[in-house]
Amino acid sequence: MSMNAIRAKVVCVLWDSGRMLLIRATDPHDGRPFLLPPGGGVEFGESLDQAILREIFEEVRVRLPEAKRLGMLENVFQFDGRKEHELVFVYEADCDDPDLCAKDEIEIEESNGERLPARWYTVPELIATGLPLFPDGLLDLLNGRE
Repeated sequence: MSMNAIRAKVVCVLWDSGRMLLIRATDPHDGRPFLLPPGGGVEFGESLDQAILREIFEEVRVRLPEAKRLGMLENVFQFDGRKEHELVFVYEADCDDPDLCAKDEIEIEESNGERLPARWYTVPELIATGLPLFPDGLLDLLNGRE
C-alpha cells in the first residue's frame, strides 16, 4: 500500500451466547497489546459482503452463510510507528459452528503468516482487560444495534 492511502477494511463480531470472538494483537513498535475482531482488507473488485465472508473463512475457518452490516467506523491510528487510516465496515454474525464455540481460545492466522490468539469475551470481560478495542467506536456501535 502506498503512503497516505486510506484502506477499506471489514471486520466481523462473531457472537456466541453473549460472547464475542476477539483477537489479541501487539503493536510491534511499542509492544502495546490491543483487541480487535477478525477481518481484513477488501480486495479490488470484491464487494464488502464477499470480503467479510472470505476474511472470516481465512482467519477463523468458518463459512458464514451471511453477516449483517452494522455500520462503518473511521479509524486513524498509529501502528508499527506509522500513521494509518482505515474505513472499517463492521459486521456481526452468530457463530453456528459448535467446535469453534466450544473452544475458549483459538489461533488466527493472518495473511502475513503471523499467528495470533483469539478468545471469547463478554462485554464486562472485555472492559475488565483494560485493553483498547479497535476500531475506535466499536463498542458504541454494538450498543446501538437492534
